Amino acid sequence: MFIWIIAIFVWMYLIPFLIFGLILFFPVFVCVTPLLFMIGVMQYFFNREYLSGIDYKWWFGQAPAIQLQEKSLICFHPHGILCTAAIVCIHLKNPTKFAVAPILLHMPIVGLFAKNLGCIEATEIEICNALKSHSVILCPGGIPEMVTQKPYTRRHGFLRIAQKMNVPILPVLCKTKFYDVIPMPFKSFRMKIARLGIPIMFPPLGWYGTWLPKRRPIEIEIKKQFVVQGNIEEQRQKYFLQFKY
Repeated sequence: MFIWIIAIFVWMYLIPFLIFGLILFFPVFVCVTPLLFMIGVMQYFFNREYLSGIDYKWWFGQAPAIQLQEKSLICFHPHGILCTAAIVCIHLKNPTKFAVAPILLHMPIVGLFAKNLGCIEATEIEICNALKSHSVILCPGGIPEMVTQKPYTRRHGFLRIAQKMNVPILPVLCKTKFYDVIPMPFKSFRMKIARLGIPIMFPPLGWYGTWLPKRRPIEIEIKKQFVVQGNIEEQRQKYFLQFKY
């Protein structure tokens, strides 16, 4: 009984401080509350289950869905800006994992949405773990290809992973360009930074200059399955010979 009396006394004593704090931080509440509300609404709609049910033909006109028949490492070329065709035609139509730049998953809010969409870090450990139970989508060109908008064929880690996990590679080529990129100088310097996973480039221009992809039909080409056998460097050269983009 004595403890309850003390608790009630302390609570009544702190009421003026609570009122003062409410008045003092009211501007903060006014600014933060709408932001939290918007994040909540986006999280409700921006999830894999909801996005998978959308018919994207109304936007792209043609969005062929690729139904995977067996577990594999799906390598998508070129990287593009938002990997639009890979998301719409493969990832949202199959129970796949999407390997993305690790920094993306550690960004506030963006990382939360990325995880809800089934994204994983594009590291050898994470991809190998995911391949034990799922097919994994990977854009081998990575940030360098996104920055320069030209093929980047020097990477071979994805070949080593496929060989290690004994899964075939399903190469997919997208022939549709959804964004325009304004050229920048210092290409060699930007390429060095891009290899570290940091894109230095002007904001891409999509639909009416926004971040939305342009309303163009999605044209993709599925190459023959590639089974990695033998020397990795030789396999790298052989793999990229099939692409002309």
